[in-house]
Parts: sequence; structure tokens; C-alpha cells
Amino acid sequence: MKKEEKAQAVSVPVKDKVYLTINEASEYFNMSTQLVRKLTDETDCVLWLTNRRLINRVQFEEALRELQKQKREELIHGRKTKKRT
Repeated sequence: MKKEEKAQAVSVPVKDKVYLTINEASEYFNMSTQLVRKLTDETDCVLWLTNRRLINRVQFEEALRELQKQKREELIHGRKTKKRT
């Protein structure tokens, strides 16, 4: 098996990965890398491997949905809501 064939055989689509890098998450969620970093600093969906930040895709999707719900409530009610635990 050649190197190119081996690399293609191991390649996994981003939508099927459990953990994403900052760049993969940025492309997948269509947001800047700075915003991904900021949002992952505020959530518990990060796995640190030495100095590498890996983002749990499913947990990050849930955190984004919750953030969207909070923002929607703020717009409807005209005030900030407390973060639910």
C-alpha cells in the first residue's frame, strides 16, 4: 500500500469525528478560530492533550444550541437570562 492510499484509507469525515481541532471546528461550524477558542473557553467540551485543544463535537453542538436558546430568550424578554446548570 502506497503512502497516498494509506492516508486516504485513514481519513475520516469531520462530521463523523468525535473530537475536532480548532481549525476543523472552525470550518465545520463556519466561524472564526478566535470565536471557537472563546466559546470553548466558556464550555466544558474541551479535551487537552499537552498544549493541544480537542473539542468534543457533540458537546460543542449542544453548547451552541443552548447559547442560541439563551440569546433568543434575551431578545424576546429584553433582558439577560441566567445560565442554566
